[in-house]
Amino acid sequence: MTTEKRQRVLTKITLDKSTNIEALERELAELELNIRMLREAETKRFVAKSRKGDLLCQLEKKEELREKVLQSNEDLKQRLFNLRMGIEATLAFDDNLAGRRLSLSEVVEKALAGENLKKLSSINPGQQTPSSVEDDDPAKEKETQMILEYMERWNELLGEEKYEAAAIHAANSPKGVLRNSETFLAFKNVKQVSGGEKSPLLIYCEILLSTVTHRSTRPSKADSVECVKCALDHGKLELVAHWLANDVLECCVSMGAIIEEYAVAAGQQRDAGDEQRYVKADVRVRVLGTGFRLAYSLAVTSYMRCGADKQAAICMCKQGRLYGMVAFARDTGSFKSEDYIGVLEAVPELEVGLVLVGASLVGVYRVLQVLESDRKGFLKALGSREDLIDIIRKDGWTSSSDWTKIVIACEEENVWEEGINIVACELVNRVLFDN
Repeated sequence: MTTEKRQRVLTKITLDKSTNIEALERELAELELNIRMLREAETKRFVAKSRKGDLLCQLEKKEELREKVLQSNEDLKQRLFNLRMGIEATLAFDDNLAGRRLSLSEVVEKALAGENLKKLSSINPGQQTPSSVEDDDPAKEKETQMILEYMERWNELLGEEKYEAAAIHAANSPKGVLRNSETFLAFKNVKQVSGGEKSPLLIYCEILLSTVTHRSTRPSKADSVECVKCALDHGKLELVAHWLANDVLECCVSMGAIIEEYAVAAGQQRDAGDEQRYVKADVRVRVLGTGFRLAYSLAVTSYMRCGADKQAAICMCKQGRLYGMVAFARDTGSFKSEDYIGVLEAVPELEVGLVLVGASLVGVYRVLQVLESDRKGFLKALGSREDLIDIIRKDGWTSSSDWTKIVIACEEENVWEEGINIVACELVNRVLFDN
C-alpha cells in the first residue's frame, strides 16, 4: 500500500525534479498550503448540524442589536429635526436685528446651503430622503461645528476692533461662508476710524479681492459693486484699475455707471484746472484732474466685460475716442443705425455726428434732427467736406424730401455756400448713381 501511494505521488514528478532538492522543497510547500486551505474550509465553510441551534441564537441577538441601532437612529433624527426648528426660529428672530451682526443661523444656512431651512423643517422626522440621510453624516456635523466656531471667532475679532484680522478671517473662511453681502454690511456699519486710517470696509475689500484665485471665488456682482464704490469713495481709482487688471471683479452695468459718474466728476475737476474736493456719499475725497481719462477707460472695460456694448460706446465718445468707438461698434457686429443714433443722443456733440456721418453709419438728416441746438455748425462742417459726394451716395437713410429739408435749413442758418455745395453734390449723386 505504501509502495502504491509513493508510486502515485512520484509519477507526478520527473526524474530531474526527484533529484533536485529545491524543486522538491517547492512541491512540498505547495502541498502543505493545499492541506491548510482544505482544513480551513472544513472548519469555516461547513459546521456540524448540531450547531444550528447556537447559530440561530446568535442571529436573534444580532437582530435585537439592529433594532436598537435603528431606534437610536430615529432618536437622532428627531433631535436633528428639533435643532433645525431652533435654527429657523433663531433666523426669524435675527431678522429683526439685521445690520448689527451676522446671525449664526444665516451662516450655517449658507455654509451647508443647497436647501432652505423652511423646507428642511417641513421634512417628517421619520421620512428618509437623500438630503436627510446626508445630513446625518457625522462628518457634516463636525463641519457645522467648525463653521460655527469660525464664525464666533470672526465676531470676536470684529467686536475687539481688530478689523484687519477680522477681514483676513472672513476672506479665508471655509467654503466662503463669510464672503457675502452680510459681511459687507457688518464692515460698513462699523464707525469710520479717525486719524487718517483706512476704513474697515476698504480694508476688507482689499483683502477679499486679494484672495480671489479663479472665477468661482469672485465676489457677486452686488459685492463687486460695493468694493468699487468703497474704493472710489476714498479716491482709490488706481485700486479699481488694479482689480480690473487682475480680473477679480464680477462686472455689471451698475459698476460701469458708478465709475463713469466718478469720471464725470474728475472731468469737472480737470476743467477747473486745479486739484479740488468734491463730496460723494458723505465722504470727502480728492480727485486729480488727470484721473478722468483713466476713470473713463475703466468704465469702458467694465461695460465691455458685462456685454453692455452701447454703454461702452457712449463712454468712449465721452472720453473722446470717437474712431475707436466706431471700430469697436463695428467689431461687435450688433450695432445698427438706430444704435448709433442712440449714442449720438447720449453724447449730442458736433464731432460725434460728423464721425458717424463720415463713416456712413447714420443718415445726415437724422443727425441734423439730433443736433438741433447746433444745426449751423453741423451744416457748415458737412457742406465743406471733400468727401461729401461719397457721404451722400452711401446715405441710404436720407430721402430726397429730407435733402430738401436740409437745404432749407442751410438757408435758415445763413450758410449759403455750404448749402449750394450740398445741393450740387446731391444732384450729381442722383445723376451718376441713381437708376
